[in-house]
Amino acid sequence: MILNKQITLRQIIKGEDRPSNHGQVSESINDTLVTVNVTTLSTQTTIRLFGVTNPTMVTVRSLTPLPDFDLALIDGKRYKHYAQQSITDRRNL
Repeated sequence: MILNKQITLRQIIKGEDRPSNHGQVSESINDTLVTVNVTTLSTQTTIRLFGVTNPTMVTVRSLTPLPDFDLALIDGKRYKHYAQQSITDRRNL
């Protein structure tokens, strides 16, 4: 497995709703840059593994634990976390 792609894992932290905020909830964004292996999945593979027909799914593989995140930015596109698998030293998203 070649770890050759840098992606951004974004965590959105919502602030508290207080009267001093006048109903506006503040958000802060924590971005973490990680180096992983990114592989595109074929439509047949997504049907077999996940039961959905989504040709835009990708697999992200890492040898180290990944931080908590809400979405991943890969080549300027936003991806949501769909499923996760950990086998010994590998983490697949």
